[in-house]
Amino acid sequence: MSAFFAIESTDICVYQSNLCKFRIQMEIPNSKLPQFRIEMEMVAYTVVELEKNPYSWTKVANIIFLDQPVGTGFSYAKTPDAYITNDTLSSMHAYHFLRKWLVDHPKFLNNPFYLGGESYMGIVAPMIVNEIYKGNEVGEGPQIKIKGYMLGNPLTDTSGDYNSRIPFLHRTGLLSNEIYKSTKENCHGNYLDVDPNNHRCINDLKVVDKCIGRINKPQILEPACDTSNTIKSYHFRRGLVSLHNASMDIWSLPQVRIQGCRDDHYIYSYVWANRRDVREALHIDEEFDEIKWVRCNESLFFNFFTKPISNTHNVLNTVAYHENLANKNCRALVFSGDHDMVVP
Repeated sequence: MSAFFAIESTDICVYQSNLCKFRIQMEIPNSKLPQFRIEMEMVAYTVVELEKNPYSWTKVANIIFLDQPVGTGFSYAKTPDAYITNDTLSSMHAYHFLRKWLVDHPKFLNNPFYLGGESYMGIVAPMIVNEIYKGNEVGEGPQIKIKGYMLGNPLTDTSGDYNSRIPFLHRTGLLSNEIYKSTKENCHGNYLDVDPNNHRCINDLKVVDKCIGRINKPQILEPACDTSNTIKSYHFRRGLVSLHNASMDIWSLPQVRIQGCRDDHYIYSYVWANRRDVREALHIDEEFDEIKWVRCNESLFFNFFTKPISNTHNVLNTVAYHENLANKNCRALVFSGDHDMVVP
């Protein structure tokens, strides 16, 4: 669920984050995007090393990493109401940010511009590109030289994409023919909004859940993370107290046990992002020194009705946006890996 804007050496790129990303994305473990990466091997015990990534995209493009929606990463709002947002508002905020950024950095005005994203950003990213075209067409300045967009495993049609998970599980051998046939027939192909009186469908879906209970949903070739034992779970439950210790240094952390769970790698991103020198390099406002970076600001996602802070998903389908952009001859690269169950 991320998006980025890219500018080659002569181009602009913005990487727009979702609820679980941060301003400078760490490479965990195989992305070639960031300039630096945390290098960890899947062995019984390991230590962390930070090294330059020789294949970083930053060698060929200027990339803007954007914390969005507001409240993610180091982004903040000055009033409580400003945290109440949705897909439409998020796309508008990103669009206005881009124009203001170009005003402040005029040397990039003539650079070709691309936008990219993944997963849930398949909803918001094409909306941003559409806003850019609309602004250019009515003469809003500065003009953004939009050239295209790219999306990986993008959510496009909420109902269709989520309902495709069951056929995906069958196709990849994670569901037997018998379970798939029964579930398909009893649920009538609708696994998202199930009739509570359709007990056969509900029971079949419980069987499906058991079949995939130990599977990592974003990467089905890996086991699900054992959150009862992982460092990640410990720090989330303890409120990251130990990581908030100003004296803690990423290089002085003890050896960490790695059990084949990629989520364990994220512990180092917390320490790195909250280092004083990193915050200074990112120009984090000193007024917000007490705010600590977290990978997932769950208050934006889970507390729709209990807190004034919320991020509402008000756009369920962006097929029309893609069609509109195609009619404008906007270049697009849409690709999907075959191991992602979240958005198959």
